[in-house]
Amino acid sequence: YPVIFILLLLAGGTGVYFVNHINNSEPSETEFQAAEIVEKSETGAQIQVLERRPPKGLTCAAVRFSGVEPELIPVRSAHQSGTHNALTDSQAELICGLQFRFKVADPESSAKAFLVVKNGIFVNQQSPSTMKSFNRTLNWVIDLPDFQDQEFRYRVRLETKTRHYELAHKVIP
Repeated sequence: YPVIFILLLLAGGTGVYFVNHINNSEPSETEFQAAEIVEKSETGAQIQVLERRPPKGLTCAAVRFSGVEPELIPVRSAHQSGTHNALTDSQAELICGLQFRFKVADPESSAKAFLVVKNGIFVNQQSPSTMKSFNRTLNWVIDLPDFQDQEFRYRVRLETKTRHYELAHKVIP
């Protein structure tokens, strides 16, 4: 089993490296240009971004494959810039991935969550833009490659019937 585990890790890392170098084009921003209303998250709707890090003395492999619960560290707001809210940058060292928590106050209201990758790639990423529909709450987890040679820059967005909330964040190698 240890040999199979190591081979799977090597194959996954090589695949991510290969995809990163083939797909150097940046995704379009058309999903975000259509909406002019962008507001800071408030009690009616909320987006929270959390870093998923291994507990002290363990690795991301333990979190991903052995059922070890990660430490969840909230990413803090930096400042408003332009048309979206910016979060403080995260350091990629010992970061297993990110968790997005979306919350809408009205339980009867449906909402949409968007993740648009501007630079870099996450594990099992199918396209630069991903969308999920939900009611009330959504916990969305993505894993990041262990060895990143470029920054992972993205925007996450919550759309309700009346408002749009958007956050920008990057993970620096």
